[in-house]
Amino acid sequence: MYVALTGYMGTGKGAIAKKLETLGYRYISLSDMIREEADKRGVEHSRGNLQDIGNELRNTHGPGVFGLRVREKIEGEEGALFGTGKWIIDGVRNPSEATEIKRIPNSKLLAVTASLPTITERIRSRKRPGEENITKEEVFERLKKESGVGEDETGQQVQKCLDVSEFLIINEGSLEELDKKLDLFVKST
Repeated sequence: MYVALTGYMGTGKGAIAKKLETLGYRYISLSDMIREEADKRGVEHSRGNLQDIGNELRNTHGPGVFGLRVREKIEGEEGALFGTGKWIIDGVRNPSEATEIKRIPNSKLLAVTASLPTITERIRSRKRPGEENITKEEVFERLKKESGVGEDETGQQVQKCLDVSEFLIINEGSLEELDKKLDLFVKST
């Protein structure tokens, strides 16, 4: 099975990915492709820079470019057995990426969400550079951009990805509670 993750920052996608890796899923991230491009350009890996590079590449190569690249990479690694592996695909942020990934047999789009106060607290507590003292208002502005406010069709459109997902996990509790919800998801698919 192929599990593609979508959701806003701070909702728990990383925790889900780590848990699925312990269950034998291989990990691939759309964001890693953007980070590789940032490295080629010598650009710092700030959230804003990565969003801008991702939007630029979607604008140049089409809104589904990262989903296509992930699908081709997985297909290349699996060869004739394509469609029989177990992968976690992290960071779907545009519905065209979701469309490309859904072309993989046995793929599921899993959305993860949480409230603004929960997201804000998680972002502060993970202590990534530049986020230690982030305000609720700054988080809200970043979430608006991720959701697609002010973005064209090639930009981030996380809300539209949530709308086309087959499964949704509301992650407001502890890691143990998230693990239980994820176990239910895995057993139901």
